[in-house]
Amino acid sequence: MKQLSRLLGVIPLLALTATAVQAQPATPLTSGLVGPIKVILTPRGNLVVAEAGNGPNTGRVSVINRLTGAARPVLSGLPSAISRLGSGAEPSGPSGLAIASDVVSIDSQTSILYISIGSGDAVLPGPVPGSEVLNPSASSPIFSSVLSIATARPLDEFEGGFSLSPADHTRLKNGEAITLGSTSNALTVRLVADFPDFRFEPRPDFSGNVRSSNPFGLALRGDTLYVVDASFNSIRTVNRNSGAVGTLVTFPSVTNPAPIGPPSIDAVPDSIKLSNGQLLVSTLTGFPFPSGAARIATVDPSTGAITTRASNLTSLIDASTLRSNTGGEAYLALQFSTNMLAGAPGNLMLVDGTSRRVIASPLITPTSMAVDSVTGEIFITLLGPGQVVRVNAVGQIPLQMPPSVIPVVVSSAGIGGAQFETAVQLTNPYFFPISGTLILRTAGGDPTSDPRVTYTLASHETKDFPNILTSFGRTGLGSVDIVPTVGPAPTAIVRVFDSVTGNGFFEEALNASATLSTGQRSTLVAPSDPSKFRMNIGIRTFGAGATVTLRVFHANGIPGASATREVPANSLVQLQAGQLLGADLQANDSIVVEVTQGSAIIYGSVINNQSQASSIQIARPLPDV
Repeated sequence: MKQLSRLLGVIPLLALTATAVQAQPATPLTSGLVGPIKVILTPRGNLVVAEAGNGPNTGRVSVINRLTGAARPVLSGLPSAISRLGSGAEPSGPSGLAIASDVVSIDSQTSILYISIGSGDAVLPGPVPGSEVLNPSASSPIFSSVLSIATARPLDEFEGGFSLSPADHTRLKNGEAITLGSTSNALTVRLVADFPDFRFEPRPDFSGNVRSSNPFGLALRGDTLYVVDASFNSIRTVNRNSGAVGTLVTFPSVTNPAPIGPPSIDAVPDSIKLSNGQLLVSTLTGFPFPSGAARIATVDPSTGAITTRASNLTSLIDASTLRSNTGGEAYLALQFSTNMLAGAPGNLMLVDGTSRRVIASPLITPTSMAVDSVTGEIFITLLGPGQVVRVNAVGQIPLQMPPSVIPVVVSSAGIGGAQFETAVQLTNPYFFPISGTLILRTAGGDPTSDPRVTYTLASHETKDFPNILTSFGRTGLGSVDIVPTVGPAPTAIVRVFDSVTGNGFFEEALNASATLSTGQRSTLVAPSDPSKFRMNIGIRTFGAGATVTLRVFHANGIPGASATREVPANSLVQLQAGQLLGADLQANDSIVVEVTQGSAIIYGSVINNQSQASSIQIARPLPDV
C-alpha cells in the first residue's frame, strides 16, 4: 500500500457492513460533516475539524461548539479532490491540524491554525495495475502542502464563513497571502510549505511510474512543524517561519506475516502528536493490512530515533498518550478496522502495558480523536457517517488532575456546638464565557457516580454558593474538583466557617504544584497546645490513588509514631491526627508525610476547641536538596 487513500477506498464496504450489524455505540455530537479526517481541541476546549470534502476544492475547516455540537465553517474552498488511487473513489484534502500554542493565549486577539493538505488528485492511476502517473489537470496547484490561517480572534469566537476560490489557490502557490474579511472577522491564509506531489519510482512493467505524496497529519513543537506522510512513510520538518523543509525519519517496511500480499509492506504512519517531548506516531500498515502488524511508536525530534511503545495492533489510524494508573504511560489506540479485508468496523482501545481493553466499539470508519483526559471525554471523527461522536470514558481511562481543586469542603456539626459550612464564589476573570463542572469527591467515591454541578459564567460574572455541599444535595465532608469544559477554570474564593460564631478561614483552590507525587515529601506542624487545639489530617487523591507514609517527630527531633495509609483514587479521607497516626500528638510535633505511590494533596486543619476558629496547612512538596 503506497498511501492512505488505498485504505479509504474500502469505506463503502465498511460503512455498509457496520451499519447492517450494529448501531453506533458513541453519542453523536455533530453530523453533516463532509469527510472529517482530523479533530483537535482548541486551547479553550472546543473542537476544530479538518474536512476532506466531497469533490474538487470542497475541503474546509470547521469549529464545533463542544457543548451544543453546532458546527461553524471557518474556511471553505480548501484544496481537495476525489482520489482514485485506491480500490475506490475517496476524498483527499485537509488532513491535519495544529494550533500555535505560543500565539494563542486566553485573551489573545489572534490565532494561527496550521493545516496539512493531502494528495488530492495530483496523481492518477497509471496504465498498469497499482501504477501511478502525474495528473496534468489537478484540481489545485497546492496539494501536498501546509497552509496557515491567521484569524483576528481566537477560533472559538471567530465568525468565519469565508471561502477560497481556485484563483486564490494559484495566488497562494505564487507566494501571495490571501486576506478575507475585515476588522475583527478577518483571516489571512498563507502557503507555509509546498511539498513535491510525487517522486519517480520506475517499475519493471512501467518505467514512468511515480509515487504520490500524502501528508496526513501534523504536530507543532516550537517553530517546527512535523508532518507525517502516509505515502512516503516519513516525517518531514517544516520551519513555520521560513518554510524550510527537511526529512526527520523514514519508517522502514514491515514484514508481512499474512499468507497473501508481498513479503514486506509499508508502515504507513498516519497520525502524529506531541507526547512528553517526543513525537507519538501510529502506523496503519499496507495491504493486506495484517492483524497485529500496526504499532504505536515515539520518534525523538532531535535524532529521529524510533521506539516502539505498543505493538500487536491492527490498522491504527490514531493514538494518544495517557498517564498510566500503574505508573509510566498508557495509550489510546484508534483502530480503523479490526479486520480490513472482512469489512469489519473499528474500535477504540486502551493499551496499558500488556493489558488491552476496548473502550468503544463498533466505530464506523474512525479517522481521528481528541482526548480530554481531565473530563474523560473522547471525541472521534467518523469519515463515512460524517460525524463527530463523543465517548464518555470516565472510569475507563486514567484521568489527569483537574486544573483547580478545593481540598476540603464541609457541611457538618462539630465539637462544642459548632456548625461548619463552606461558602464558594466562582468568578470568570476572562473576556469570554466559560463553563465546566464541579465534582464532589468523598471517601471511597465512585468517579462515575460522584455528584456533579455544572457552571456557566459570562465574562466577569460571579456566582455564589453559600453552602456548596447543599448544591450537591449532600452534607458531611468532601473535596471539589473544578473541571473546565470551555475555557480555563474560574477563580474560586472559598471560606470554611462556623455558622454559629462566624469564625473560619479562607481556603485556596489548588493546582498540580500543591500535589505530592511518588517520592515527594512535606511537613505538617501540630498545635503548640493540644489541650486548646485539635488537629485533623486530610488526604485527597486523584486518578491513581495514593499510598502515604506519615512519621511523627517530637519537638526535640526524636521520632515518634508512624503509619502508612492507602487511599483509593479520587477520594478524600480526613481523620483526627491521633486516629490516623495511632497515637496522640504532642505540643509542636512535626509530621513528615511522604507519598510512596500515586499522588495526593495532603493538608492539616487546626481548630480552636473554644472559639471553633480554624486554619489550614497545605503540605506542599519540599524542594530537592
